[in-house]
Amino acid sequence: MWPVEKGYRDVWKIISGYTGQILYRIDEKDYQASFDNLSVSSIYYPEIGGYNGDPEIIVEFAFPKNGSMKRGYISYDAVIEEGYAVKVNSWINYIHQTSRFMYPVQT
Repeated sequence: MWPVEKGYRDVWKIISGYTGQILYRIDEKDYQASFDNLSVSSIYYPEIGGYNGDPEIIVEFAFPKNGSMKRGYISYDAVIEEGYAVKVNSWINYIHQTSRFMYPVQT
């Protein structure tokens, strides 16, 4: 996931840690679970010859096989520098793996 500061590090400032969880329902009862992994890193882009320095949020999780209303969220607090007006630019790339080994990769 790209947080709002990606590409706008001089304008946006993240003022809290990233958090989130998985939510789902089984037999009319609501459940919540933590992510298996939530980390922030800079991704290597071979097409530009290295790291671009912008943060990217990496989240690993698994939904339960049974259940309904499966969803999740990531949240954080951010402020914009005074005097700036920019759009919120945030993206999510999601891969749904349907088997232990998946080739070619499907999105």
